[in-house]
Amino acid sequence: CIVPVSIAWPFEGGPGSTYFIFAMLMILFWIFDIFISCNTGVFIDDMFVTDRIQIMKVYLKSWLFFDLSLVGLDIMFAFSGDNDFGPIRVVRLARLCRLWKLKTIGKAFEAWCAMSGRLNLTYVMTLVTIAFQTISITHILGCLLFYIGISNGENGWVEYYELENASRFFQWQRSFNWIISQCTPCTFSLSPQNEVESMFIILVILYTLPAVGAQIGRITGTYNLMVEKSRERDQIRRDLQQYLQVTKVPMELSSRMQRSLDHVLKTTSINVKEPSACKLLPTSLMEELHISRKKEKLVLHPLLKLLIDDQLAIPGSISAAFQIGSVAPGDAVFEAGKRAEAMYMTVEGEFMMIEGGEQDVNVDMMKKDESHVFKEPAWFAELALYTNITHINTLLSAQVGKVYQVTTDDFLNAIKDSPAAVVCVHEYATGLLKKAEVSSMDSDHLPIAWNLQAVGGTQLYELLEVSGESQNNNKEVSPPVLALKKDPAAVRADPFAWIGNAYNLSWNDDEMIAKLEETFVELSDSEGVYARMSQFAERQRSVLALLSVLWLTNNRYESMVATQKPEQRLSQESWAELQEFVKWASLSTAELQAVMVFLAVRGAGKIKDFARLAPPSSRQSPEHILLFAIRNLEDQLPSIRSLSEEGSYSVESTIEILKQFNLGQFLQGENNPHSISLLKSAIDSEGLSALKFYLFAQVCTLSGLTGSATLKGSLFLNEQNTRSLIQGVRCLQKVMDEDATSVYWNFVSSRALAVEAKTEKPSELALARLLCLTRSYDVKGLEEVKKAWASVTARERSILEECLLFDGISSQSYLLVFLPQFLANARANTHLGLAGGLKILVDFISMLDAHRCFQGRAQSSVRVDVSSLATFVSEVDSLSLMRKCLEFTQVLKHRSGVTVIMTSKCYQLITGKLVSHDRGKDILDQVIEQQLQLQALLKQQQDRNT
Repeated sequence: CIVPVSIAWPFEGGPGSTYFIFAMLMILFWIFDIFISCNTGVFIDDMFVTDRIQIMKVYLKSWLFFDLSLVGLDIMFAFSGDNDFGPIRVVRLARLCRLWKLKTIGKAFEAWCAMSGRLNLTYVMTLVTIAFQTISITHILGCLLFYIGISNGENGWVEYYELENASRFFQWQRSFNWIISQCTPCTFSLSPQNEVESMFIILVILYTLPAVGAQIGRITGTYNLMVEKSRERDQIRRDLQQYLQVTKVPMELSSRMQRSLDHVLKTTSINVKEPSACKLLPTSLMEELHISRKKEKLVLHPLLKLLIDDQLAIPGSISAAFQIGSVAPGDAVFEAGKRAEAMYMTVEGEFMMIEGGEQDVNVDMMKKDESHVFKEPAWFAELALYTNITHINTLLSAQVGKVYQVTTDDFLNAIKDSPAAVVCVHEYATGLLKKAEVSSMDSDHLPIAWNLQAVGGTQLYELLEVSGESQNNNKEVSPPVLALKKDPAAVRADPFAWIGNAYNLSWNDDEMIAKLEETFVELSDSEGVYARMSQFAERQRSVLALLSVLWLTNNRYESMVATQKPEQRLSQESWAELQEFVKWASLSTAELQAVMVFLAVRGAGKIKDFARLAPPSSRQSPEHILLFAIRNLEDQLPSIRSLSEEGSYSVESTIEILKQFNLGQFLQGENNPHSISLLKSAIDSEGLSALKFYLFAQVCTLSGLTGSATLKGSLFLNEQNTRSLIQGVRCLQKVMDEDATSVYWNFVSSRALAVEAKTEKPSELALARLLCLTRSYDVKGLEEVKKAWASVTARERSILEECLLFDGISSQSYLLVFLPQFLANARANTHLGLAGGLKILVDFISMLDAHRCFQGRAQSSVRVDVSSLATFVSEVDSLSLMRKCLEFTQVLKHRSGVTVIMTSKCYQLITGKLVSHDRGKDILDQVIEQQLQLQALLKQQQDRNT
């Protein structure tokens, strides 16, 4: 209101005056408004956008220049000297355009009222808006009228009626009264004194006639709506009363129904029918609408919170599966003794749990017992979704309320299209039922700790919550599922003393095994962590890894090759190189003991039940689990106590390195130069001793991989694998002296040179890495890889070369975990072969690019888990079918990388339940195949001519 007043009446005083202070406050307010506008989300093509660049573009096209101009005017008026009269005062009217922004605030408030169900407040807001608009416009016109009168001097109405010396409030009051009188048939004592004033009054009259009519129409319409709503409520009450009277309903039931209706009419909007406008909206928006109605309550349940994730693409199905029901005071949601047919969730009102099948319960008396009353949302009979149970309690409503319920069939139909959700629910239900089987707790209402623990044991939770670091609500799940006993042998006096003589042992292999089982409690057949969790295979691998330590340090070649086939046996020359490696490592007794403790406990991190002993934040990988156990679970891994401070530090450092770099992946060409850079960074901070410790431990770990098959020697360390291992170790020994890229490609080149393959050109380096990925160690394998490489098109070869050559340091690169397994399965599939596998890989890389997997990531290397794709590729029976399956593959992006999920439609395609045939694509594939055959014939002809 100050802008029109400042035009009509000059303000006196400079800095420090009331007007100046007010002007400064308004300048600060509108500058802050510009800042807020640059940080407020906008809608672009029906999409809510929060990107600041996009927001600035929209603001630049709309209000930015206008706001900046007006702020400039405000600053000029505030600090200018004489601007009280003249045309410059009229320029101030431009600032009144800011009132247009109030429409946005009014719309936002109206939307909030509608969303929160306060429709009556919307009507009140309409009336207030009409009043505000009327008063504001009248105020502005009144100030302009006074300005016109004072500008004409003696010929103006101000001096004619001797008002120039009156108080400003009286002057404003007369002007305001004159304007508002033009809207009524009443006469006014003042009249225009010149043509300008007469013309202004005429314009005011012409404006007020339609404007006042429109405002009166809005007021009348709003009042009629309020009356109509009240009349509709009364009609509903009369209809119910008439129905109850005609049907001769008992008085007690009739009273309850009318009380319930009164409560519903007070708390709920009558107009609950779906508006016709909903039919015009896209299906996706309607699905979001249904989700928004129920999501706030459903996400209170740990499992539902996990399933209602946009990346699973089933939140709409989950929300739709839950049906909404209303209950009146005294109504039973479920009754004791009846079979449980659904899961129930109370979302509104108060409910009471009555133990057993008590009858004639006094609701008012039960309300006083808080232990039986549920005022907040809660869920009941959840086990009915996973098994057959009978209600042992009765749940009554203490007041009018709402309940969500879902049956087993509806729940299964909601999740069936997402294999990840199906697996998650199965794992969750298994964990929940295990708890219920060994407990006497009430099956109708389970402790929330059980839900949290069961959710924490699912793979989907580890993927979405733990990897994404979003476990703010479920940080520490309740007690672990397995209560492991503290081993009394953990307090034995120095059982590791013999390791001091580990380089000069005279025991045979059986004696070594017995000594290892005696020393490392984790390997005990009765009390060891592997035995308690029924992980015999993992125990055997640990034993063989420890045996490999002793065989290497004591030069026991015959023991190492005891069961290897003659044609594959490790040669004496390669064994001599392994001995040179042992001398290079030159581990001290303390370091050797630390290596053996690490090898003894390392397998525990891979055990799913053992993982549950760690909080979700420490379950991202076996290394994270093991590190947590070493630091916090010494009772479960007693051998840790034997380590010195230096030994503990070495073990923890090795685990930290394992998080970043895996030697097995390196030997297969599975990782990239970026992985070497991570290893290099870790070694640079820890020193050469950390590298020696790590490599020695990893060599022994690889040697122990075949422990589940036999402890009579290592089947893994045959000649072929050992040559590759020695080449890899030699390259990594130089990691502190050379850059990561050189170390990586030196190893790949050495693998290629072993089969006489060239590595001079980038394309030859790509082929060399493919040799590593396909686990090709001989000339026959090289020829097969070359043939597959030649079968792909030039475009496909270019994409593959980028994937194989980009280092993840200076250029973006995918680290495809389980890619060797994918290529091996494709190679073994006679319908695809290695060539088909490469074509699928090209399509898969293009799909990753389309999903913009690098967007928003600081690193240039993205870890992509293709384990599900690797398993799936062995089951398809044609290349075209596999390509069609890729169209239904889901790419799940999270903080630690990307996971590929084969959806249910993929499995329906390969089983024939879903038919999707693209004739055009088949023809295109045939044309490409014919083109390749033609190129091959032309090349053969050219070779003959030359």
